[in-house]
Amino acid sequence: MRRPAHTLLPAARRATRRPSLTSARPGRTRRLGPWLATAALLIVTACGGAIPDEEPGETKQTVTMTGTIQHIDLEGGFFGIVADDGAKYLPINLDEAFQKDGLRVRFEARPEDVMTIYQWGAPVRLLSVAPL
Repeated sequence: MRRPAHTLLPAARRATRRPSLTSARPGRTRRLGPWLATAALLIVTACGGAIPDEEPGETKQTVTMTGTIQHIDLEGGFFGIVADDGAKYLPINLDEAFQKDGLRVRFEARPEDVMTIYQWGAPVRLLSVAPL
C-alpha cells in the first residue's frame, strides 16, 4: 500500500527534523508531562511530611536561669542573653522593656526549633523575664 503524497516527507525535511522523544514504534510519542508532574508531586509530598520532634503530650523542657542581656552587633544588631554559666540564648520574643545592654535578668525559656539569620546562641521563647 502506498501512503498519500501529503504524508511523505521529502528527504531534506527528514534530515533537518529535530529529534523527538519517540518510542521505537513510529507514530507513538512519549508524553513526559504526566510523568514529570507525578514525580514532582511525590517529591513535594515526601519532603513536606515533617516528622514531629515530640511525642503527643510531651513538652520541651524549659530552662530557668539568670543572665545578662547583651546587644550583639552582628547581622544588623540584636539582643541576646548570656547566662551565668556562659550559655548563649537568642530570645525570639524579648519585650522592648528588657532590650537594655547589661541588664541582669532571671528568665524562664523554652527551646525553639527555628532558623535565624543571627547564628548566635540557642533560639528560645521566653516564658517569663524579670529584672534582678
